[in-house]
Amino acid sequence: MDWQHNGANRSPMNRSLNGWIAVGVAGYIQQSRIVGVSSVNTAPMRRLLQATPAASIIVLTGGQRRQTVALLDSGHVVITAMKLADWHAALMLE
Repeated sequence: MDWQHNGANRSPMNRSLNGWIAVGVAGYIQQSRIVGVSSVNTAPMRRLLQATPAASIIVLTGGQRRQTVALLDSGHVVITAMKLADWHAALMLE
């Protein structure tokens, strides 16, 4: 059932589907691989992004302003346009 037609007031960005979290229109992240999520505007996250090799950074913003960083167990850093509240809602669905 499509999210727009089931009567729920949810955006597609905070929807979880069989262990996968929709990250806007740009892609999906497997929920079990997420170690942590933080705002991109914190000093520790800015330092982490500067120290992370470019090959390990995945940008899933879809052209929107970056808001959060998800850390994966593989060592990859995923930059998303999702707000922390959207992450919280998506992670609490499972």
